[in-house]
Amino acid sequence: MDISIFAPMVNERRQNNAVAAIELLEKSVEAGSIPLVRFNEAKDDLNRWVEEVIDHLLNVHRKDFTAHMMAAYEALSCNGITMIGSIRKKVAKAEVNEDIRVALYGWCDRLEPIGELVKKAKTITVKRQPKGDAEPVYQSPVATKAAIELIKTELTEKLTPLMDRWKDNHRQHLTDMANRILSGEPVPSSWFGLLTNIADVKFTRRDRQTYAAGTIVEKKLNNFVEREAQVMLNGFLSKQITKIGSIIDRKFAQGETFLSIACTAKASYVITATVSVVLSGCSFDVITDIRHNISVHGLPFLQFPSRFVNIIQGETLFAAKSEQWMNEEF
Repeated sequence: MDISIFAPMVNERRQNNAVAAIELLEKSVEAGSIPLVRFNEAKDDLNRWVEEVIDHLLNVHRKDFTAHMMAAYEALSCNGITMIGSIRKKVAKAEVNEDIRVALYGWCDRLEPIGELVKKAKTITVKRQPKGDAEPVYQSPVATKAAIELIKTELTEKLTPLMDRWKDNHRQHLTDMANRILSGEPVPSSWFGLLTNIADVKFTRRDRQTYAAGTIVEKKLNNFVEREAQVMLNGFLSKQITKIGSIIDRKFAQGETFLSIACTAKASYVITATVSVVLSGCSFDVITDIRHNISVHGLPFLQFPSRFVNIIQGETLFAAKSEQWMNEEF
């Protein structure tokens, strides 16, 4: 696929990266597979390239359609190379004169096959296989239904005040950040989806930046925070079930009885929770950090790294132990 016509519109490094990305995707489609990490790298290169191409197309011809500049920006704005196909529909509705419309259709014709190539390559991605000598990841035994219900019942009630505090902090954080963006700051790449979830907004492009105008909608904001809190709660409970369910089963099988589960936490925008399990012959704590992260592709996700500490068995205290030790030797 020849994209040399775009070379004068972007810097040399960006153009070379795009050429290499297209060559990789074409060869991979022919071969029938592509590692997911390589696909993501190629797609990111093409997303940055097409953004620069579009900015050039509009800026270089600014004098030719000053009255229609904003309409042209809105028609050509997109969130990535795979969205080029949707631009054709925007162009059809854009309030621009026919000369500009024809010119925009022409560029769509040249860019659309690249987006289709990316979509096709996505269907053949494969996750990288672990090396043969890699250390296997320990998997805890599956907890019984009785242990799962015990953990859910004990923790859900204790987590309610914690989740209420987190929702207040999260709501304030979203409001403050959204107000800054709606006041004129460029939109961070990770905030396109967030803004549409909590506000009525319209995005525009200028000077290679994306801006948003609109207002926060309280109902949308509250519903979004509630959904986020439920996802966090479900993820946290799932993590605790995976971590401690099989240990409780093991201790029940050894004749011990359950006494209590407590949960304390330091809660701001980041939560560190300590779950303390007490059985008739032992006790232990599981400290879990609930981390909000943004991937390299701008997508939010949660992580729940955990560790076992303050382990007491009989009269012996262990400062920390592995998950495998807790399931096999505790």
